[in-house]
Amino acid sequence: EYTRETFPDVVCFGSNKVRDYLIAGVDLHISYLGIHTRKLLSQLLDAPDPMGRDWCLLAVSLGLADAVSHLDEKGQEVTESRTDFTLWHWSSHSKATTFDLLQKLTELGRYDAVHAILNTAPLYQMIEEANTSTHL
Repeated sequence: EYTRETFPDVVCFGSNKVRDYLIAGVDLHISYLGIHTRKLLSQLLDAPDPMGRDWCLLAVSLGLADAVSHLDEKGQEVTESRTDFTLWHWSSHSKATTFDLLQKLTELGRYDAVHAILNTAPLYQMIEEANTSTHL
């Protein structure tokens, strides 16, 4: 007889107690994005896009127009990634989640960046306190 297993069944060994200590990757704060993911995003979004769908439009869509003007003032002096700077600046917001970033990138039509995140970001994270309001 075939029994269908869900992701929480496999990861949590069927335990609701274990599941209470997990948070889904899309619900994680963007500070959980690893260096590899951030570098991929920088490679994809730092280069000017012919349609303007690059780091600049992402920053504006995230409500960071002030960050755009800061980077534009520095011009060629900027040696860091403008995309990484934008994500770093946005990470000061407590509601800056991977899901929100994926939504903004989808709205911009940057499916390459969406795929980069989905292929490299964490699927879940163990947390210290039980999260009884959210289940996978």
